[in-house]
Amino acid sequence: MSEPRLVAVPEALADFAVLTRPDLDREEVRRALVACQTVGWPWNRTLIQASLMLAHLETPRDLKTATTPGFRNHIR
Repeated sequence: MSEPRLVAVPEALADFAVLTRPDLDREEVRRALVACQTVGWPWNRTLIQASLMLAHLETPRDLKTATTPGFRNHIR
């Protein structure tokens, strides 16, 4: 049996985010996910950080801020 692997599906994650949190703007979520990819986060980190954003009632801006150099992220 082969090792399981994660498949990056940012569009599906953006859809899930707005289904979970109707107060969020899908385009803002999508841009925050793109920011994660742009700085080179692996998909598992992006997935975890986005989940934390949703669970902590944070905004996509908070997720984007977490991608800036020197910011102390939830996940190391």
